[in-house]
Amino acid sequence: MFHSKKNQFILSIFFIITLSYFLYNAFHPLVHETGAAAIRVHPLITCKEVSESFQPAESTAIFYIDSPAIHSLLRFENLPKQSVLTAKWFYHSQNQKLLYETSVDVSGSDTAHFWIQAPAKGWYIGSYMIEIYLNENLIEKKEIIVTYK
Repeated sequence: MFHSKKNQFILSIFFIITLSYFLYNAFHPLVHETGAAAIRVHPLITCKEVSESFQPAESTAIFYIDSPAIHSLLRFENLPKQSVLTAKWFYHSQNQKLLYETSVDVSGSDTAHFWIQAPAKGWYIGSYMIEIYLNENLIEKKEIIVTYK
């Protein structure tokens, strides 16, 4: 059946290829990489108060000069370990004057709560900006207006 040299040669090549395939896979197993879950950051919410369960109370982007504080909530999912969220608050009406900056270590899926207390004499009327950074990269920003009642 395999008497001809041509058939023996073809069979030998087939055997070598098959053996090589099995040996390669024995030492280099196939790994199914699913990859890390996608990082997701939800839109920044500003509000007058935050409940104990981190829900916004009276979501708004308009505050009054006598507002005791301005709160913001940022929901995120699948952040890697040792991530840092930083909130920077600016008085936008005066060439982005930095008012306050704070950072928090985060990972996984959660909600970050950032807030700024009113100055002793109340808020200046005008435009404010909050910027949120993830590991020093700007990921969210929102303009806030302070006005009279």
